[in-house]
Amino acid sequence: MVRSLSLLPVALGLVVAFYGCGDTTKPDTTPPGAIKDLTVTAVANTTATLKWTAPGDDGAKGRAAIYDLRVATFSVIANWNLASRVLTPLPGPAGATDSTMVSGLEEGLAYNFAMRTHDPAGNWSDMSNMAEGVPRDTIPPAPITDLAVRLETPISVVLSWTAPGDDGHVGMAFSYDVRYAQSPITEATWGGATQAEVSFAPEVAGTGQELTIWPLQSQTVYYFALKTTDERKNTSGPSNVAQIQTETTHVWRILPDGSGDAPTVQAGIDSAGNGDLVLVEPGTYYENVNLRGKEIHLKGDAGPEVTILDGTYGDSSVVVCDSGETNRTIIEGLTITHGKGTDLTGSGGRYGAGILCLDAAPIIRGNIIQENRAESPPGNIWSWGGGISAYSSVDVLVLEDNVIADNFATSNAGGLDLGKCLVRRNVIRGNMTGKGDGGGCTCI
Repeated sequence: MVRSLSLLPVALGLVVAFYGCGDTTKPDTTPPGAIKDLTVTAVANTTATLKWTAPGDDGAKGRAAIYDLRVATFSVIANWNLASRVLTPLPGPAGATDSTMVSGLEEGLAYNFAMRTHDPAGNWSDMSNMAEGVPRDTIPPAPITDLAVRLETPISVVLSWTAPGDDGHVGMAFSYDVRYAQSPITEATWGGATQAEVSFAPEVAGTGQELTIWPLQSQTVYYFALKTTDERKNTSGPSNVAQIQTETTHVWRILPDGSGDAPTVQAGIDSAGNGDLVLVEPGTYYENVNLRGKEIHLKGDAGPEVTILDGTYGDSSVVVCDSGETNRTIIEGLTITHGKGTDLTGSGGRYGAGILCLDAAPIIRGNIIQENRAESPPGNIWSWGGGISAYSSVDVLVLEDNVIADNFATSNAGGLDLGKCLVRRNVIRGNMTGKGDGGGCTCI
C-alpha cells in the first residue's frame, strides 16, 4: 500500500510529460465507484469483520489501488478526518467480494465504519455507506469431553471433569448446568433431564472439578451430562455422556410396634451403612435420635403429618447431628416435636430443641418442626433455637420446604438459630422468644 502511494507522483509526471509532447492520451480523471454495500458480517469481543464489493479503477471497471477504511464511535461520514484509519488488504478486481477484520475494539461499544477508494491516477471515490457493529463475546466455552462418573455409595455418585474456558479452552467460564436421567441424554432430551444443584462456579480452564449427586435410586442406570455457560450467556454444547448403574442399597424399615428391621429409629440409624435408607412408617416414636455422622437418608415414608418423632420423654434435642454430617445426610418427612434442647456448656442453657446441628450440615427437607422449647433455668442463662440451631464449618446446611412453627427459646431465635446455611421455601410462623430477639430467625 505504501509502495503504491510512493509511486503515484512519478506515474502522474510521466503522463503529463507525454501529453505535453503532443500525445493525444487524456489523463485518467474517472474515480472508482463508491462502495454501497459495506457490511459488518460478524463481531467478537474485540473484533468486527466487514465485507463489501470491490469497485473498479474507473467506476465499476478495472482494479483500484488502495482502500481508506475509517472507524469511530461517532459518525465517520460527518467526521471523516477525526476517525481512525484501519489497514486493509489491496482491492480485488471490480465485482470481487473483499473483507477485513478490525481488531483492538472495546466490547459493548457501537462502532461506525466507512471507506473510500483510490485509483493509480490519484482519483478518490465518494464515501461509502456507513456500517455499524457492536463487538461482543460470541464464543462459547468448549464442550467438556472427559466427564467421568464413579459410584460413591449405592445412592450417590461423584462426577469429575476438566473445566473448559470462557472462550473455548481459554479463561474461566461462569456456570455449569449438570443434568442426569434414567435414559440417554441428548440435545433433544436435555430439557427433560433432572437438573442437579451446583453450588460452585467453573475454575480456570484446565482445572479438575468434582460434583457429588445425592440421593439417587439404588440399582438404577443413570446417565449424566453437562453444559457450560460464560458471563455473556454463551453456552457450550453438551458434554460426553457418562453412565453408571447404582448398587443395591439396604432399606431399614421401622415400625411403631418395634417389629421392623430394627426395633427403634435410633437402632435403624445405628444399623445402617452409608447410602442406606432408614424408612420410618407412620406412627409416633418417643425418641431422641443422633445421626452419628452416617451418610444415610432418614425419611418418614408417608410424610410428616403421620410420622412423628416426639421428644417428650427425653431431655435433649429431638434430632442431633454432631459428627460432621454433610449434605449426604438427609432428614425428610418427619414431624419433630416436644424437644427440650441440648446443654452444650454445662450451664443449663439449651440449644436446638427440635434439631441441633453442631459442626454438621445435613439436608433438612420437608419436615414439620413444631412445639419445641429451648428453655433456660432461672437466672441470666441463654437458650437459643427453639426449632433448629445449626452451626457448620464442614458444609452449607440446606433447609428447604419445611414448616417451622410455634417453637420457643428463652433468649433468642424462637424458630431458627442459623450459621452457614441455604434456606428456601420454608414456612416460619408463630415462633417466640422470652427476652431476646429473633422470634422467627436469628442468623450469625
